[in-house]
Amino acid sequence: MRLDLWAWSVRLYKTRTLAAAACKKSQLLVNGQRCRASRQVRVGDEIRVRQGMLERILEVKGVLRRRISAKEVEAFLIDHTPAEEY
Repeated sequence: MRLDLWAWSVRLYKTRTLAAAACKKSQLLVNGQRCRASRQVRVGDEIRVRQGMLERILEVKGVLRRRISAKEVEAFLIDHTPAEEY
């Protein structure tokens, strides 16, 4: 699954275009490396998301084919962000 599609599907961004733009600006890093929006995401990958002053560390728990509801997000990612970051 593409990185921009995954980020949009788990509701990190409101639109897929915003997710692709975040990749271009290096706000989305996969395993600590810059990547393009077309990068394939696999289970176990570490995604670092920079949203303003907050940098979230997420682990891909599952790959999905469509956008999901906010209640189902926890089934597809693990949040490793330290509590003091929030």
